[in-house]
Amino acid sequence: MKNKRLTLMLIVFAVFVLVISFTSALFMLSSVKVNFLSSCPMFISKEDMIIKSANFEYGKSVFFLKKDTYVNNLEINNPYLKVINIETIFPNKLKINCLQRESLFCIKNFDYYYLLDDDFKVLEKTDSSKFLTIQFIDLGQNDYINLETGQVCYELMNNYKQLPSVLKEWKDSNSFLKQEILKISLKNNKLIIKMNNYQDLVIKDYEKSLSDKFNIVISAYLSNKFTMNDYIYVYENSQNKLVCVSGNY
Repeated sequence: MKNKRLTLMLIVFAVFVLVISFTSALFMLSSVKVNFLSSCPMFISKEDMIIKSANFEYGKSVFFLKKDTYVNNLEINNPYLKVINIETIFPNKLKINCLQRESLFCIKNFDYYYLLDDDFKVLEKTDSSKFLTIQFIDLGQNDYINLETGQVCYELMNNYKQLPSVLKEWKDSNSFLKQEILKISLKNNKLIIKMNNYQDLVIKDYEKSLSDKFNIVISAYLSNKFTMNDYIYVYENSQNKLVCVSGNY
């Protein structure tokens, strides 16, 4: 009986200590800092602006802060900002670990162009087509853009979801990819990548083994053996082997 009473008293004491700790002024949010994980020239000397855009609840216990809300505020109000996480620095500080997003793709909707990064987040709306980004030349009739959240619709993201990681298997550099590739489209379950020499790399049944097929077709392209052809085409034959051919339209 004494042991049970002692255990109960210890539990009550522990709960009391936790409550006091969580509500103590020691743990009330007092400051926030921005930590850029790489070069972010777009945000030089804009740390205060970034912090303000999150609407942090100063004076609230760091144990009860809704970090997801802050991340959403930061990324909606700063389209080019990619928040990796918000780190709690005990007892009462937060650190925003972030990167600068870089455009890779663009889509056209009516008279406007929308620049997207490799997460398909909308970074910018412009009426000019004079930019070095990979263009999507075909959008499904159900595709749309949500400027409030900075996202394009699920259908577009689903159609191209493998593409960014596969392209970066070739070169993990948005600048390089934007220089080498002009346009990307889908037609009859074929992924068509138009290179800067206007040659088409065509991948049949792109949703299956896209990485392998892309590596084959890009290797053929880089070999310079097919420079006189309009397209290089990769597909899986009846023996489940990948075949690469070339030809002219």
